[in-house]
Amino acid sequence: MAILIICSLAFSSVSCASTGPKITKEDRKRAEEAFNTKFLQASGGWLERVYRVGYRLLTARVPNHAGKDPKYGFVGVGVDELKDASREVYGIDREVRGVLVRGLYPDSKAERLDLRAGDVIVKLDGKKVKNLGKYFKIMRSAHADELKAEIWRGAVYSSTGRRGGEIVERTLPVERVFYNAQFFLAPTPDVDASAAYSKIEVGVGAIRYCQNDDELAVIMGHELAHTTLKHVIKRRA
Repeated sequence: MAILIICSLAFSSVSCASTGPKITKEDRKRAEEAFNTKFLQASGGWLERVYRVGYRLLTARVPNHAGKDPKYGFVGVGVDELKDASREVYGIDREVRGVLVRGLYPDSKAERLDLRAGDVIVKLDGKKVKNLGKYFKIMRSAHADELKAEIWRGAVYSSTGRRGGEIVERTLPVERVFYNAQFFLAPTPDVDASAAYSKIEVGVGAIRYCQNDDELAVIMGHELAHTTLKHVIKRRA
Protein backbone atom coordinates (compact mmCIF):
# COMPACT_ATOMS: atom_id res chain seq x y z
CA MET A 1 0.00 0.00 0.00
CA ALA A 2 2.26 2.78 -1.26
CA ILE A 3 -0.24 5.59 -0.89
CA LEU A 4 -3.07 5.78 1.59
CA ILE A 5 -6.02 7.84 0.49
CA ILE A 6 -8.40 8.73 3.29
CA CYS A 7 -11.91 9.63 2.31
CA SER A 8 -15.39 9.75 3.73
CA LEU A 9 -18.03 7.20 2.88
CA ALA A 10 -21.69 7.91 3.48
CA PHE A 11 -24.24 5.18 3.90
CA SER A 12 -27.95 5.42 4.45
CA SER A 13 -29.93 3.26 6.84
CA VAL A 14 -33.57 2.50 7.41
CA SER A 15 -35.07 2.30 10.88
CA CYS A 16 -38.14 0.21 11.68
CA ALA A 17 -40.52 0.59 14.60
CA SER A 18 -40.30 -2.04 17.33
CA THR A 19 -43.17 -4.51 17.34
CA GLY A 20 -44.07 -7.65 19.23
CA PRO A 21 -44.34 -8.58 22.90
CA LYS A 22 -42.22 -6.96 25.58
CA ILE A 23 -39.23 -8.89 26.88
CA THR A 24 -37.69 -8.84 30.32
CA LYS A 25 -34.16 -7.74 31.13
CA GLU A 26 -33.29 -11.36 31.83
CA ASP A 27 -34.59 -12.45 28.41
CA ARG A 28 -32.63 -9.67 26.76
CA LYS A 29 -29.47 -10.62 28.60
CA ARG A 30 -29.80 -14.29 27.62
CA ALA A 31 -30.38 -13.32 23.98
CA GLU A 32 -27.33 -11.04 24.00
CA GLU A 33 -25.15 -13.75 25.52
CA ALA A 34 -26.35 -16.27 22.92
CA PHE A 35 -25.60 -13.81 20.13
CA ASN A 36 -22.15 -12.95 21.51
CA THR A 37 -21.30 -16.64 21.75
CA LYS A 38 -22.27 -17.33 18.13
CA PHE A 39 -20.47 -14.18 16.95
CA LEU A 40 -17.30 -15.21 18.76
CA GLN A 41 -17.40 -18.63 17.15
CA ALA A 42 -17.87 -17.19 13.64
CA SER A 43 -15.53 -14.21 13.71
CA GLY A 44 -12.11 -15.79 13.12
CA GLY A 45 -11.95 -15.25 9.36
CA TRP A 46 -13.12 -11.65 9.56
CA LEU A 47 -10.63 -10.85 12.32
CA GLU A 48 -7.69 -12.16 10.31
CA ARG A 49 -8.51 -9.72 7.52
CA VAL A 50 -8.86 -6.80 9.95
CA TYR A 51 -5.51 -7.63 11.54
CA ARG A 52 -3.77 -7.97 8.16
CA VAL A 53 -4.99 -4.60 6.89
CA GLY A 54 -4.50 -2.99 10.30
CA TYR A 55 -0.85 -4.00 10.46
CA ARG A 56 -0.20 -2.53 7.02
CA LEU A 57 -1.74 0.75 8.14
CA LEU A 58 0.14 0.95 11.44
CA THR A 59 3.49 0.42 9.74
CA ALA A 60 2.86 2.57 6.63
CA ARG A 61 5.33 5.44 6.26
CA VAL A 62 3.37 8.40 4.84
CA PRO A 63 4.82 11.83 3.82
CA ASN A 64 4.45 13.43 7.26
CA HIS A 65 6.60 10.64 8.70
CA ALA A 66 9.59 11.57 6.53
CA GLY A 67 12.74 11.45 8.63
CA LYS A 68 10.86 10.22 11.70
CA ASP A 69 11.11 6.85 13.40
CA PRO A 70 8.01 5.02 14.65
CA LYS A 71 7.60 5.62 18.37
CA TYR A 72 4.72 3.47 19.66
CA GLY A 73 5.27 0.02 21.09
CA PHE A 74 3.20 -2.67 19.40
CA VAL A 75 2.80 -6.43 19.78
CA GLY A 76 1.10 -8.26 16.93
CA VAL A 77 -1.30 -10.15 19.16
CA GLY A 78 -4.98 -9.35 18.72
CA VAL A 79 -6.70 -9.19 22.10
CA ASP A 80 -10.07 -8.32 23.58
CA GLU A 81 -11.83 -8.07 26.92
CA LEU A 82 -12.54 -11.37 28.65
CA LYS A 83 -16.34 -11.75 28.79
CA ASP A 84 -18.87 -14.45 29.68
CA ALA A 85 -19.23 -15.52 26.05
CA SER A 86 -15.45 -16.00 25.81
CA ARG A 87 -15.43 -18.15 28.92
CA GLU A 88 -18.23 -20.29 27.49
CA VAL A 89 -16.69 -20.77 24.05
CA TYR A 90 -13.12 -21.44 25.20
CA GLY A 91 -13.77 -23.09 28.57
CA ILE A 92 -12.01 -20.40 30.59
CA ASP A 93 -12.23 -20.76 34.36
CA ARG A 94 -14.15 -18.08 36.26
CA GLU A 95 -11.21 -17.18 38.47
CA VAL A 96 -8.96 -16.39 35.49
CA ARG A 97 -8.42 -12.64 34.94
CA GLY A 98 -6.65 -11.10 31.97
CA VAL A 99 -7.13 -10.21 28.30
CA LEU A 100 -8.36 -12.69 25.73
CA VAL A 101 -6.19 -13.62 22.74
CA ARG A 102 -8.26 -13.52 19.53
CA GLY A 103 -5.55 -14.05 16.93
CA LEU A 104 -2.20 -12.89 15.54
CA TYR A 105 -1.48 -10.04 13.12
CA PRO A 106 -0.32 -11.53 9.78
CA ASP A 107 3.19 -10.35 8.72
CA SER A 108 3.98 -9.06 12.22
CA LYS A 109 6.87 -10.42 14.27
CA ALA A 110 4.35 -12.19 16.48
CA GLU A 111 2.76 -14.08 13.57
CA ARG A 112 4.48 -17.40 14.35
CA LEU A 113 4.15 -17.32 18.12
CA ASP A 114 2.70 -20.34 19.86
CA LEU A 115 -0.49 -18.51 20.82
CA ARG A 116 -4.04 -19.49 20.01
CA ALA A 117 -7.52 -18.01 20.22
CA GLY A 118 -8.78 -18.62 23.74
CA ASP A 119 -5.44 -18.07 25.49
CA VAL A 120 -5.58 -15.44 28.24
CA ILE A 121 -2.68 -13.08 28.95
CA VAL A 122 -2.68 -12.73 32.74
CA LYS A 123 0.69 -11.00 33.20
CA LEU A 124 2.84 -8.83 30.97
CA ASP A 125 6.33 -7.69 31.97
CA GLY A 126 5.65 -9.12 35.42
CA LYS A 127 2.52 -6.99 35.91
CA LYS A 128 -1.05 -8.23 36.14
CA VAL A 129 -3.24 -7.26 33.20
CA LYS A 130 -6.87 -7.38 34.28
CA ASN A 131 -8.14 -5.27 31.38
CA LEU A 132 -7.23 -3.94 27.95
CA GLY A 133 -6.21 -0.53 29.26
CA LYS A 134 -3.50 -1.99 31.48
CA TYR A 135 -2.30 -4.32 28.74
CA PHE A 136 -1.93 -1.57 26.14
CA LYS A 137 -0.29 0.83 28.62
CA ILE A 138 2.47 -1.67 29.35
CA MET A 139 2.92 -2.56 25.70
CA ARG A 140 3.03 0.99 24.29
CA SER A 141 5.53 2.25 26.86
CA ALA A 142 7.86 -0.75 26.53
CA HIS A 143 11.49 0.20 25.80
CA ALA A 144 12.77 -3.33 25.35
CA ASP A 145 12.47 -5.37 22.16
CA GLU A 146 10.45 -8.06 23.88
CA LEU A 147 8.07 -8.59 26.78
CA LYS A 148 7.66 -11.67 28.94
CA ALA A 149 4.08 -12.83 29.20
CA GLU A 150 2.33 -15.34 31.44
CA ILE A 151 -0.58 -16.96 29.64
CA TRP A 152 -3.41 -19.11 30.90
CA ARG A 153 -4.13 -21.88 28.43
CA GLY A 154 -7.17 -24.09 28.79
CA ALA A 155 -6.92 -27.85 28.53
CA VAL A 156 -9.23 -30.00 26.45
CA TYR A 157 -12.10 -31.67 28.24
CA SER A 158 -11.02 -34.67 30.23
CA SER A 159 -12.91 -37.94 30.41
CA THR A 160 -14.51 -36.74 33.66
CA GLY A 161 -15.87 -33.62 31.96
CA ARG A 162 -13.74 -31.28 34.06
CA ARG A 163 -12.07 -28.23 32.63
CA GLY A 164 -8.54 -27.34 33.46
CA GLY A 165 -5.75 -25.07 32.44
CA GLU A 166 -2.09 -24.25 32.87
CA ILE A 167 0.15 -21.20 32.89
CA VAL A 168 2.64 -21.03 30.03
CA GLU A 169 5.29 -18.38 29.38
CA ARG A 170 5.87 -16.71 26.05
CA THR A 171 8.18 -13.95 24.84
CA LEU A 172 6.27 -11.32 22.85
CA PRO A 173 8.32 -9.29 20.33
CA VAL A 174 7.82 -5.54 20.57
CA GLU A 175 7.74 -3.60 17.31
CA ARG A 176 7.62 0.17 16.72
CA VAL A 177 4.72 1.58 14.72
CA PHE A 178 3.66 5.06 13.66
CA TYR A 179 0.19 5.08 15.19
CA ASN A 180 -1.24 4.58 18.64
CA ALA A 181 -4.13 2.30 17.66
CA GLN A 182 -5.55 -1.20 17.96
CA PHE A 183 -8.19 -2.90 15.82
CA PHE A 184 -11.31 -4.77 16.86
CA LEU A 185 -14.26 -6.45 15.16
CA ALA A 186 -17.70 -4.95 15.79
CA PRO A 187 -20.68 -7.35 15.79
CA THR A 188 -22.78 -5.30 13.41
CA PRO A 189 -24.00 -5.99 9.85
CA ASP A 190 -23.83 -2.27 9.05
CA VAL A 191 -21.23 -0.94 6.62
CA ASP A 192 -19.64 0.94 9.45
CA ALA A 193 -16.48 1.58 11.45
CA SER A 194 -15.78 3.75 14.47
CA ALA A 195 -12.92 5.11 16.54
CA ALA A 196 -12.81 5.93 20.25
CA TYR A 197 -9.44 7.08 21.57
CA SER A 198 -7.01 4.43 20.27
CA LYS A 199 -9.64 1.71 19.74
CA ILE A 200 -10.86 1.21 16.17
CA GLU A 201 -13.83 -1.09 15.55
CA VAL A 202 -14.70 -2.41 12.10
CA GLY A 203 -18.19 -3.76 11.44
CA VAL A 204 -18.70 -7.13 9.80
CA GLY A 205 -20.84 -5.38 7.18
CA ALA A 206 -17.91 -3.17 6.16
CA ILE A 207 -15.61 -6.17 5.77
CA ARG A 208 -18.09 -8.05 3.61
CA TYR A 209 -18.87 -4.94 1.55
CA CYS A 210 -15.24 -4.33 0.56
CA GLN A 211 -14.13 -6.36 -2.43
CA ASN A 212 -10.44 -6.24 -1.55
CA ASP A 213 -8.04 -5.18 1.20
CA ASP A 214 -7.38 -1.77 -0.36
CA GLU A 215 -11.06 -0.84 -0.13
CA LEU A 216 -11.14 -2.00 3.49
CA ALA A 217 -7.96 0.03 4.16
CA VAL A 218 -9.78 3.20 3.09
CA ILE A 219 -12.48 2.65 5.71
CA MET A 220 -10.03 1.64 8.42
CA GLY A 221 -7.61 4.41 7.46
CA HIS A 222 -10.38 6.98 7.79
CA GLU A 223 -10.94 5.90 11.41
CA LEU A 224 -7.20 5.79 12.03
CA ALA A 225 -7.04 9.43 10.98
CA HIS A 226 -9.75 10.31 13.51
CA THR A 227 -7.95 8.66 16.42
CA THR A 228 -4.55 10.04 15.34
CA LEU A 229 -5.92 13.58 15.23
CA LYS A 230 -7.69 12.95 18.55
CA HIS A 231 -11.12 13.81 17.23
CA VAL A 232 -13.94 13.37 19.72
CA ILE A 233 -17.68 12.97 19.30
CA LYS A 234 -19.36 16.34 19.77
CA ARG A 235 -22.18 16.42 22.29
CA ARG A 236 -25.41 18.12 21.39
CA ALA A 237 -26.31 21.16 23.46
